[in-house]
Amino acid sequence: MGMYRDILESEETVLSEIIEKQMKLKKAVNDKNWSCLMECISELDELAEKFNALDEQRAQFSDENAGKVEMNDEEVALLSRVRGKLIKSRAESRAMCEYIHITKEFVQTVLDTAVPNSRARVYSRKGYITNSQPSSVVLNTLF
Repeated sequence: MGMYRDILESEETVLSEIIEKQMKLKKAVNDKNWSCLMECISELDELAEKFNALDEQRAQFSDENAGKVEMNDEEVALLSRVRGKLIKSRAESRAMCEYIHITKEFVQTVLDTAVPNSRARVYSRKGYITNSQPSSVVLNTLF
């Protein structure tokens, strides 16, 4: 069961790094530090790929050894910590996504109110009229 334990320990380490980067990302957004934000996003992508590879290894090991090996108390505790950190990371991701969604809607409303009917109609591939929305908005706060 040493390999399974090694995988869980690696997953726990990567999840700890992900949570740390998520906190750094949140601070970068609040501080409007865009270079740090881009750096955090890049690092989070790399860590997510690393975690996914480890999780695939763990799942494959579990499938190959299903019913053959039992976990001891220490490994059960380690698995619980990994699951707890995964839940915390998912909650942070959802919170950031919700914040971005609300901010995008707010900016869209402000733009629609400030500059009404300034855009031409936009049609979908199927010919339906769609509401055009900016994919990203950058505000210059230096003035």
